[in-house]
Amino acid sequence: MTPLGRIAAPALALAFGAAAAQEAPQAVSATYLCAGGALLQVAYLNQRGDPGWAVVAYGGRLVPMQAGPTGSGVRYLAMDGGGLVWHVKGDEGFLARDGGDRQDMLLEDCRRAGSRAPIRP
Repeated sequence: MTPLGRIAAPALALAFGAAAAQEAPQAVSATYLCAGGALLQVAYLNQRGDPGWAVVAYGGRLVPMQAGPTGSGVRYLAMDGGGLVWHVKGDEGFLARDGGDRQDMLLEDCRRAGSRAPIRP
């Protein structure tokens, strides 16, 4: 299990309630290789009837996010109000900070590396 996987399961339980994390039918983690060689780890939680959740490891912290509306792919928005956005479509994505009238790119051209691994609490 990846370090994010060991941390993400308890973080998801704290962020969304222990019951939601225990009932999760699909929890996977993925590592993305981004432009400039940066690595980004993301844990996804998809529960039937919910919009979808992700925990992104960025800047030395875990950022819980909820899926929101988008034209294509999935756009996850930070739940802490900090404006962090993870937009993923298939095996590609980018991380940005939404500043209202503009969006600052933090990590671009991210591509999933390797296979997805289940998260085990």
